[in-house]
Amino acid sequence: MSVLVVLLLISPAFGVIYDLSEEEHSRMPPIFNLDDYTNCLKETDGIYCTVKFAAISDEPSELLTMMQEYSKQYKTHYNHTSFQYGVCVTQKCKSHLGDKTEALTEALEEYLNETFWNEYKLKTQVTAYTCDGLDDGSIAIDTSDIVVGLLIIILLIFNLIGSLGDFFFPKSDWQGKQYFLSFSIKRNWKKLVAPSSTSDHRIDRLRSLNGVKIMPAYAIVLGIEATWYRRFGSGPFWQTISLRIANDCRRNWWRHMLFLNNFTYNSTCFGHSWYIAADMQLFILCLLICVLAKTDGIRRKVLPLLYIIGIMIPPAVTYLLDLEGRFIVSPESTSNFFIQDPTFNELYVRWYTNLAASALGLIMGDLVYRWQLDEAMEKKFQYYKNLRLVYWLLLPLLFALVMSGKYFYMRPYLDPWYTRVLYTLIVPPLCTLFTAVLIVGFVFKFEDAYRSVFEWEGWTVPSRLSYSAYILHFSIIKLYTTTRTSLIFVSSLFIMTTYVSAIILTFLLAIPLWLLVEKPLSQITNVYLQSKEKRKIT
Repeated sequence: MSVLVVLLLISPAFGVIYDLSEEEHSRMPPIFNLDDYTNCLKETDGIYCTVKFAAISDEPSELLTMMQEYSKQYKTHYNHTSFQYGVCVTQKCKSHLGDKTEALTEALEEYLNETFWNEYKLKTQVTAYTCDGLDDGSIAIDTSDIVVGLLIIILLIFNLIGSLGDFFFPKSDWQGKQYFLSFSIKRNWKKLVAPSSTSDHRIDRLRSLNGVKIMPAYAIVLGIEATWYRRFGSGPFWQTISLRIANDCRRNWWRHMLFLNNFTYNSTCFGHSWYIAADMQLFILCLLICVLAKTDGIRRKVLPLLYIIGIMIPPAVTYLLDLEGRFIVSPESTSNFFIQDPTFNELYVRWYTNLAASALGLIMGDLVYRWQLDEAMEKKFQYYKNLRLVYWLLLPLLFALVMSGKYFYMRPYLDPWYTRVLYTLIVPPLCTLFTAVLIVGFVFKFEDAYRSVFEWEGWTVPSRLSYSAYILHFSIIKLYTTTRTSLIFVSSLFIMTTYVSAIILTFLLAIPLWLLVEKPLSQITNVYLQSKEKRKIT
């Protein structure tokens, strides 16, 4: 790691401003500004436009140069030459617009030019805008809305029938009972809050890994996102963010249903679901390997080879495509949902760049299975308990490895190729290895400090809700941010309270999704497979 740190610190940068005093920073125009949205649209024929524009100058400008040089440190700074303003056209642009609403672009540019010239001696160039108030804002119901609405109604009816049947006829034997009882809210609630326990001691060892699943809830939430979600709110950023994402989901929903969405550029639909696609692709690959490698001996040769190949792929991709050493969460790329970030799209979300972790999981799973059958292995783990200090150091070391990526944020350009390649070759494999060793320690009860935290009964319900919460959380955050009609003055306390409230709201909404969709549909699959197995036996 010391070699990496030295390599990361050797390159200078020119023409870049890394920091500004408060006085200098206040000279720059604010990147965001919002007129009063609600009062604007209350006016007769009120029009409110959200405008994206850039600052320009026909002659040398010391202020613009400072803004450009400060923006070059794009990894930690916003682009201070690009702006997004909410403008009440009927209040601010009357003198420029007159009675011609079709001349909005010119009117907005004239108003912004006048404002920026008077305050900053700069001109502006409008690049895009959306407006509320030009029509009634209603969205017509189409076929996709009807299909998703009917599916939701059918699911609710099944839940109603299952719940009533369980309440009035709990002991009766009626046709299709097990299928309908899968939708019993009463039974599913009991399963949600039941203690985490099982009769199989091997499964009980894995209590620390509760809640890993992929379920139909994904399709339901995606369907709502592409249809009815468009009607859930309004605000200065509703059209530019929420409607844009909803329309993208309407175009690309099939990629998500086929688990191909992690191979899509310029898509804002369910950006966080790349993990579901990559996970499914790796699951299919690993399943094929386990089926084709029919003997234990072949598998134990193939899996280490797969792991080595998986370690080599990320540095090779980094070198060939000239990518960052790690995924950079910059202010600008975050606001654009990383849709044009090559490191995110080529290195972070692809299945083959995550192959090493999957292969290591299979290797460790095979080892754990064999060790469980070896009675002497339990005693060996007890014997090695004098190494618990080393084991305890793995978690802080894992945190340090993750934080080591901050050095890639220090410069506004790509570090030398060998630095980036070495980082992707060393750090991610070490992270997965340390995580795997920690998990094996949980399984064999190697120590009690970490394990007692991860096996705390309080995690049982959140772990069962984790997948539904994962699916929902982005939509909730998006709804919160895009329905705001005023700017937020951010503080550490505000960030913390917003973060906690978002988590609480997400898990509260995950409860009905789990009870009404995720658990019932997963149980139907189990009932079907069990009945099929019984028919084979008889």
